[in-house]
Amino acid sequence: MKTDSIFYRIFQEYPAAFFELLGESPEIAQHYQFTSVEVKQTAFRIDGIFVSDTPNNPSLFVEVQFQKDNRFFERTISEIFLFLGQSELIGNWRFVIWVAKRNMLPSLPVKYQIIQPNISIFYLDELAKRETRSLGIRIINLVVCDPDKARDIVPALISDARNMADSSTQTMMLDLIETILTYKFAKLSYQELTTMFGLSELKQTRVYQEAREEGLAAGKAAGKAEGKAEGKAEGKAETKLIIAKNFLNLGISIEQISVATGLSRSEIEKLQRQD
Repeated sequence: MKTDSIFYRIFQEYPAAFFELLGESPEIAQHYQFTSVEVKQTAFRIDGIFVSDTPNNPSLFVEVQFQKDNRFFERTISEIFLFLGQSELIGNWRFVIWVAKRNMLPSLPVKYQIIQPNISIFYLDELAKRETRSLGIRIINLVVCDPDKARDIVPALISDARNMADSSTQTMMLDLIETILTYKFAKLSYQELTTMFGLSELKQTRVYQEAREEGLAAGKAAGKAEGKAEGKAEGKAETKLIIAKNFLNLGISIEQISVATGLSRSEIEKLQRQD
């Protein structure tokens, strides 16, 4: 599962979740713009920054860590200070770390402890212990929870997403839930996912609608009788291509896409070249 891509999509599409986990009001997200930047003249890339539009709020450097890295702080703090030296836009700042488990992060070296008040660390495997009604935090927990626990989490998430007042936000959240489940259960077909989780509601989301429209168009073009059968097969093939394109855009590896869709490596590489 390509967790980095999922988290950065959450940061971009539903930044309120990020601020809810910080214990801040989700409304504060409207004062920030999320971006990823490369530090000039170096090989460093800062994973993400929430840049504040007001001096009252600190800009937030973000790092999501799912592998053990004994030099984590040397690497990330160097990147941050290089960026601060090159940018006049950042005033007050914080470093927010989302790490999968405690043992994946080393202790903060003594030489950096002077900036410890600027550092906030969240251990994602401990989210399930929180009692919260925050939709954002529960979405994050869905990304990191054990697959066996997803069945208990998803129905309430779907219900709360469908009850959101804003229809565009509602559709975005349902689409996000569907995408997370597609990552988490890459070997299952869409039909198997909907059956397992009772997700008939997700038929209104973007991914499903795109696949359905493409499939219907292929079916009509194929004609009647014999064409109807051919169109159905074509529609399934088109659906696989659409899902593969979406996965490529999210940064999933060709090998994972091949397992999830049944497409060959050459077919996926052809799609990649078309983009």
